[in-house]
Amino acid sequence: MNIFELAPAWISVPPKDQGGTETMIFNLVEELVRRGHYVALYATGDSHARTMHIPSPVKQALQPRGVPWSSHLQAPAHFFAGVEHLRNHQRDFDVVHIHLSSATDMYLFPLMFLAGIKIPVVVTVHGNFPFDRAQTPGGRWEGDGDGLYLPWMTADNMHIVAISEAHKRQIEGFFARVDPDHRLNFAGVVHHGIAPEMYAPTAEPEDFFLWLGRVNRLKGLHTAIAAARQAGARLVIAGAPDPNIVDDVRYFQEEIRPELDSKGISYVGAADFSTKLNLLSRARALLNPIELEEPFGLVMIEALMAGCPVIAFKRGAAPEIVVDGVAGFVVEDLEGMVARMGKVQSLNRPLVRLYAKGHFSAAAMTEKYEGIFSNLVVQPAEEVQATSTGYVFRSLRLVEAARTYAERAYAAKSDVEKYGYHEARFRELMDPLNHL
Repeated sequence: MNIFELAPAWISVPPKDQGGTETMIFNLVEELVRRGHYVALYATGDSHARTMHIPSPVKQALQPRGVPWSSHLQAPAHFFAGVEHLRNHQRDFDVVHIHLSSATDMYLFPLMFLAGIKIPVVVTVHGNFPFDRAQTPGGRWEGDGDGLYLPWMTADNMHIVAISEAHKRQIEGFFARVDPDHRLNFAGVVHHGIAPEMYAPTAEPEDFFLWLGRVNRLKGLHTAIAAARQAGARLVIAGAPDPNIVDDVRYFQEEIRPELDSKGISYVGAADFSTKLNLLSRARALLNPIELEEPFGLVMIEALMAGCPVIAFKRGAAPEIVVDGVAGFVVEDLEGMVARMGKVQSLNRPLVRLYAKGHFSAAAMTEKYEGIFSNLVVQPAEEVQATSTGYVFRSLRLVEAARTYAERAYAAKSDVEKYGYHEARFRELMDPLNHL
């Protein structure tokens, strides 16, 4: 398939440190390319991947440069240029994949409509609704702007993907309240996936627990500190507040920083990938006492892939990710977390990693997206499916190339066995070509 992958402008692909959406995009693109698909990645100029990179006029990602999330000039310009490129090359692609993780991403819905994009658009939603929200001096503000986008969100070629079953329920519940007659087209639920080889443990576990992530009250760092104190355990904190969010900075300065001088509480700041992997390899468990209905929680699968058990509050997608008693523990409250911290030694770390490899690998994620994409791709008569992986050759000028590729695919015994191809199926594929 020919896939146009459109990334947001806030964080580069892949991210330099934190960025769950961008990590997911990078892993998906790399795996799709490995499987033989053509992927064009439209992203900020400082992004990169093993595929064709169409650079945005936004040369550097916005968030690391201190652009506030409330700024609505550069991010839309990024999207205008991306959709214009897509409009001019729409015939070259089978499907478009976009991502919804901040308010400015909502602009893509009317932009796609106005640009006349008719091919299927898969929309992976990475956050909870409403996106019409902001932090004000008086606290969190929420508007009703999301509902204004329903006419474009419910277009026939728009197909929504949630990142967990809990997330799907949140989306459905939100729009049922906004408009009971809404008809969002759900294409499926796909958990995020990461590359197992990138998370091979680098050290033996030591006697400390870990909290890892963006410092935000709803991420529950203060609860992790309280749990460590009550359990008499060491806690290492890796993360930092978003400097563009005043409430997060204030939370860190007023509630977290005073705790960092205490015995048993260590702070290492924002962790790059190698530091993160080293900490996950050495920690007895990751503490994740979230206070929100988090749609997924990439940090949890990163921990599991490194063989590090997770103790998480029973919120959002945590029960879908952490199999209680196998990959860690799912608890109701602080007392439950403290109790389970004393039982992590009973968990088998190699089994934790094996579980993660089976459920949250980039390959597992990509296989599900492949299925969604292929189910939506309409193949006109002149399009010929010529390989076992479902690659579509769009132009009649490539028929000869398709024939050669199909012959080579059949000749490769391992490929034939892998995809269950046999001579009858090969002849079935070749017949349309021979009659052109």
